[in-house]
Amino acid sequence: MSETVPPVSRLLDLTGRVALVTAGGFRWGRFRDRPAIRRGRGRAEAVDAELGDRSSVTRLVAAAADHFGGLDIVVDNAGALSRYARRAG
Repeated sequence: MSETVPPVSRLLDLTGRVALVTAGGFRWGRFRDRPAIRRGRGRAEAVDAELGDRSSVTRLVAAAADHFGGLDIVVDNAGALSRYARRAG
């Protein structure tokens, strides 16, 4: 049985999708990404959570899923910048 691969444009279309994007202590999600999402007619909410604490992460995921009606994508950016800063410094 042969599977048909969807076109790349459909794979990259995030219309109607819900993404949970984490950011580190710099609060990039709150100050940078939220206005861009809203300009694209999306919705965004900033939520503080301690990603090193399992119960905090569980509450974050549940709150996002409840608020937006589910989750399709998770992007974990927390700590990404600090890894590069340690290498450079």
